[in-house]
Formats: sequence, C-alpha cells, structure tokens
Amino acid sequence: MKKIWFGLLLLAAQGAWSQGAPGEIVGMVIDKETGDTITGAQVFVIDQDRKYRAETDINGRFRVTAIPAGDYSLNIKFARDTMSGIPVKV
Repeated sequence: MKKIWFGLLLLAAQGAWSQGAPGEIVGMVIDKETGDTITGAQVFVIDQDRKYRAETDINGRFRVTAIPAGDYSLNIKFARDTMSGIPVKV
C-alpha cells in the first residue's frame, strides 16, 4: 500500500474581481516514500450536498474548479489510501 502525500503547488485561488466569485484548488499528489507523482488519485471537497472533484493527471497535478468561497476540508483517495481533512480556504 502506497503512502500518499499532498504536495502543494498552489492551494487555493479566487477571482480578485469579486468576493463571491467561485475559486479553485490546484496542487499535486506525490508518493511520500518515493517522491513519485501519483496518477489517477481522486481529489475532492464537499460543500453540503455538492462534491467538487478532480483526478490527478499523468504528472500528479489536479485542479478542482468552480468552488464557492469558503473553508473546506480537502480529501485525497488513491487505491486503498485516503488522506482527509486537509484545511483549505477558497
């Protein structure tokens, strides 16, 4: 079982034109032990009944978009590993 680690490129970005504009979370998922990027990891936040999600690409990068402004817990799932509760502010 691999140990996943969330490598941060840019944690959260929001449009500067409005406080209520949707934002995004951008980052990279890597293997904690080897430093290799992880392809196909599911990355998501849940806002009440809505889930905003993305999958890591071949370089381990992801972009979760159109998230309303607020505080969230970021979750990463890959195979049998899950990392949850990573605080992010959009």
